[in-house]
Amino acid sequence: MRPLSTLASVLIVSLPLLTNAQATRTWVSGVGDDANPASRTAPGATFAGAITKTAQGGIIDVLDPGDFGPVTITKSITIDGDANEGNIVVSNGIAGVVINAGTNAVTLRNLSFEGLGSASSAIEILSASVVHIENCRIDGFLGSGIDDSNTTTNEQVFVNDTTIHGCGTNGLGLAPASQGTITIQNVNVTACGDGIDVGANTTAVIISSTVSHNNNVGISSLGLVDLSSSAVTDNGGQGLDATKPGKIVSYRNNAVTGNNPDGKATSLGTLK
Repeated sequence: MRPLSTLASVLIVSLPLLTNAQATRTWVSGVGDDANPASRTAPGATFAGAITKTAQGGIIDVLDPGDFGPVTITKSITIDGDANEGNIVVSNGIAGVVINAGTNAVTLRNLSFEGLGSASSAIEILSASVVHIENCRIDGFLGSGIDDSNTTTNEQVFVNDTTIHGCGTNGLGLAPASQGTITIQNVNVTACGDGIDVGANTTAVIISSTVSHNNNVGISSLGLVDLSSSAVTDNGGQGLDATKPGKIVSYRNNAVTGNNPDGKATSLGTLK
């Protein structure tokens, strides 16, 4: 049998380990407190506070509506607004979410971003292997709604069921430093500077999306754009603009009209 003093020492050493353990699932609430452990019964107040208590590969959930502030993500994680559509309200040159996660995967789901006309970008992707942006609402950013300058090789970004409105530079500015593939599906981009700006290292697959009433170009490409079942309409500048060596491949089922001018695809693809 161990002496009582030895058992006491074991317990004392173990306590900090238990205290510092990170949870695989945490919660935030509009009435939460970042001094809490971010559990369901004692939720945190901000995404930045909750992420420090969330394990690699974990999930941050929103219990009820609130403004949960900006956050920088440096590990694999999911932030899910759930049915409450968690809000991130920022201004004065601040970004809503900065993803600097190396080769990890990040998911942002059911979130609303408000830039108040002065925040930099809603989502800035600096590094990550895979990024999912699902069912998000982005409005009123001075820069881009989604600004992708990813340095991770062969990134994959998926933007689904998302609305981007009123962003000064681009709805989506896609210029990864290394080769990247971005899939954009059921996305609406309106009233931004340019709609979708695709950089030289990028393949953008745009499906069932609308790019309309932007101030300048609808879709510009220095890389490769595959465009299908989409509408590019009523933009203040050229609808489709591919600058060599860029390409825009249209799969013959798009509406490109009312732009100034409409422009045209560099080639036509055939749906299989």
